[in-house]
Amino acid sequence: MNRALLALTAALLAAVVLFAIPRATGSGSDDRAMAVAAEMRAGEKLGRRPFGLTPDGFEERALFALQAGSGVGLFCYAYLGLRGRGSEG
Repeated sequence: MNRALLALTAALLAAVVLFAIPRATGSGSDDRAMAVAAEMRAGEKLGRRPFGLTPDGFEERALFALQAGSGVGLFCYAYLGLRGRGSEG
């Protein structure tokens, strides 16, 4: 059981690290949506600004990796907890 948990943890960490690696910019769905929005509002100034900080670059990738890692961690915690409960009773 400990080896399986260690292997699962290593795989999760590797997946989180892969999410944090920068990729080529300008081809993502966010960039395409921003381009369409810019075309629709050509010449208009936005009247509202986002509340709080808007992450860019490394901060955005790190936040996404943290969210993905915590989600997978919670899923595995619940799965192992339910699995352990099923084998006891």
